[in-house]
Amino acid sequence: MSKQNRHRDINGLNCCAPARTDVVDWSGFLGPSAAGGKSSPIDGFYDSQTLLIRAAAAIDQADFDADINGLIAGQLFLGYVSATELYLRQTVATLVTICPVTRRMNSDQTVAFGAVDFYSRGDLAMALTEQISFTEAGKIRNQLKTRLGIEVQGKDSLERAISDFETVCHLRHALVHSHGRMNSRNAAQFLATTTARDSQARFDIAGLDDAASVSVNLVREVNLEVLRHVVWTWIQTGELDGDRRSTRRKVSRLLAAVASARDAAQGLVAIDEAAVTDTVMAVIGATHK
Repeated sequence: MSKQNRHRDINGLNCCAPARTDVVDWSGFLGPSAAGGKSSPIDGFYDSQTLLIRAAAAIDQADFDADINGLIAGQLFLGYVSATELYLRQTVATLVTICPVTRRMNSDQTVAFGAVDFYSRGDLAMALTEQISFTEAGKIRNQLKTRLGIEVQGKDSLERAISDFETVCHLRHALVHSHGRMNSRNAAQFLATTTARDSQARFDIAGLDDAASVSVNLVREVNLEVLRHVVWTWIQTGELDGDRRSTRRKVSRLLAAVASARDAAQGLVAIDEAAVTDTVMAVIGATHK
């Protein structure tokens, strides 16, 4: 049978309502970036967390039925995953900007030519991870090693935080790609079983806290490791050479870039550049004997 154009009567068959023909104004989906001072990546994550917590509280107080409650809780969970990915991207970009060792590590990396026009000069390092999905298994470990020189193996709490995040990302995959329906791969890696047929990712506002805490734990674990790794790397490479004035200046810049002013304001951590400088000077003295 020869190939023919489809008969016009076939094109007139129907089984549902016709699609809309309206032209979408795509420009309406974009607006200017939020104004405000430059904060550390972790405080940017906390800003997103605050909005998500407020939204969860509002939904919890509203008189919605369980189905709507669960649908919105799932979308809020996606907000936590998205904020976590942004934190990781901004952390890589921040360290490439302020750490000469990290900058040298990434000097041979290629970026899309269009990124040169899209990003400002100060934000160009964001292009290093724009093709990376941190929700894929193994990507966080890989990027911490290749971009920042951080070895995850042997750091138990960091390994556990990454593993937990990769686990909940299977819920994220189901929510994004199949409206919550788990596929065999997600079920196998989330529950270590392939027999949980017809499984559906299920959230409620109360249970959202557990999933959200996984993102918070990962961000904090990475942030702590970043500080410790950079300081130790600077000592080993001679970037911190034992001159107290120079050391304090570099420590101050590092803390301004990665430390959480919000945690400090809430009394959750004491950020003292003089104390950090004292520790660094003592370590330099001990390792150079």
